[in-house]
Amino acid sequence: MPAENPQQFELNTLQAILAAIDHPIATKNGLWCGVFGGMGLLFLIIVYGASERELLSDIWLFFLCFLSGLCIGGAAIINRLSNQNKIAIKYLDRDAIVKRIEELKM
Repeated sequence: MPAENPQQFELNTLQAILAAIDHPIATKNGLWCGVFGGMGLLFLIIVYGASERELLSDIWLFFLCFLSGLCIGGAAIINRLSNQNKIAIKYLDRDAIVKRIEELKM
């Protein structure tokens, strides 16, 4: 795998940042946040119902509680990263990035 020179690395990084500014991924993050949060809530409901009726063994209940925490924690992390992306994009100067990309291409 060939190594990039510093200018090529900077160019690739700036192009990726510019693409993120033009097409934010916040909608996809919101969808995944909802999916993981919903799965975590579903697992909690299953654990509550199964523990009331004693349908599952303690190991399965523990496993479902663990999965629930994992899903809800994942949803929280996705939500936080999505919010950070929304906040950070406001402070990036798109014109300066485009100008620097043009300088690097010359």
